[in-house]
Amino acid sequence: MVPSFAALQVASVVVLNSPLDRARFYFTRRPTPLVLAADPERVSHRAFGGPVHMSTLHGLTQDQIAAILSDGPEGALVDPTGELGQPTPYITARHELNRRDGYVLTAEEEEVRAAGPGLQMFFLIDRDGVIRWRWIETQEHARNIGLLLPMSRVLAEVGATVALTT
Repeated sequence: MVPSFAALQVASVVVLNSPLDRARFYFTRRPTPLVLAADPERVSHRAFGGPVHMSTLHGLTQDQIAAILSDGPEGALVDPTGELGQPTPYITARHELNRRDGYVLTAEEEEVRAAGPGLQMFFLIDRDGVIRWRWIETQEHARNIGLLLPMSRVLAEVGATVALTT
């Protein structure tokens, strides 16, 4: 059995690289019980030692990243929420999921996206500010863009880390 955050006495915060009003708007369509924070400048990525972009993590050129994000033969295939029914090119999947949610990007969000996809990261930070565990999207491979870490794995990792530090 995988424990909950509450059972582990762990508080959670989701930091999004979107403007706050847009993050709120998005989560009216995909509700979450988690506390949300907005960080369109990705200050939190730098503060916790995470890469701001895939190019930083893998030393990729903008052309290589564009190929991974494209619908072409080098493009990453994703179905991050399982809603698409099959792996789909990253950009097509993003557009289709936004369409289904009735979510239209603003000019400001397009600017944030133009800087490169913001990587998802999970950090377990103890009360003293020490990072005890972290996971970064695409850390293992750049083609893992769009891979969502299952909440059961997050909770299992948190549970194991909490057990080791108590």
